[in-house]
Amino acid sequence: MSYIVLFFKGILVGVGKIIPGVSGAIIAILLGIYEEGLKKINSLFKDFKNSLKFLFPIGLGVLTSMFFFSKIIVNSLNKYYLPTMLLFCGLIFGNLSENKIRINKNNIFTFIIIFIITILLSFLKQDNNSEYSFIMLIIMGLVEAISMIVPGLSGTALLMLFGYYNAIITSYNTLNMSVLIPFIIGLTVGILLISKIMTYLFENYKSKTETIIYALSISSVFTLLLETMKNNYNLKEITISLILLIIGYSITKMMEKLK
Repeated sequence: MSYIVLFFKGILVGVGKIIPGVSGAIIAILLGIYEEGLKKINSLFKDFKNSLKFLFPIGLGVLTSMFFFSKIIVNSLNKYYLPTMLLFCGLIFGNLSENKIRINKNNIFTFIIIFIITILLSFLKQDNNSEYSFIMLIIMGLVEAISMIVPGLSGTALLMLFGYYNAIITSYNTLNMSVLIPFIIGLTVGILLISKIMTYLFENYKSKTETIIYALSISSVFTLLLETMKNNYNLKEITISLILLIIGYSITKMMEKLK
């Protein structure tokens, strides 16, 4: 996989980290870079050069989208909610159609339970928090790391739940180091720890883990669509949104050919 493709896939993962209700880990799975990414993170200190060749372009893409597109995403969600959400749904659908995971009969019950639990958890509402302490920002970094590694968890949704979403999303644009430094510390430590746990699960419980991941993937898209149905839209908005849905789907199908 070329560095350019990895970079653009990193951009999509970064965008997924910004949009509330979307899991960056799920985007990474659907883009085919999740499992390899875990292996490279765990071998970072053992095989630094090769790990960096894979992780650097992805990380650069994530940072690029988070620093440069966060304001655009937030403004788009505020002004053009349905078109923005359906564009991203299209991106997800395009990759979801390429997912090679197959659910065997022994894991159907697991799939159904995870799907239902995820939908129920999506109805949690965030509390507002006006105090942003150094320790709490480190903890929020850990929370974000968990959502980046564990598929199906939306980091932005969790940050909204704890009341830290606005502060952190704004800090991407303003480069507010008093917020970013403790947040990045927690994020870095969390990624190194949680990645080892997920690697263990893939190595020892691959079938069950893949079923859970697939259930989280499907339910996250379903939750995203449910979120878009809470508002009323005119015919023009719906038409443009459906066109963007198709465009998003087409983009990821074309990216699939570049693998």
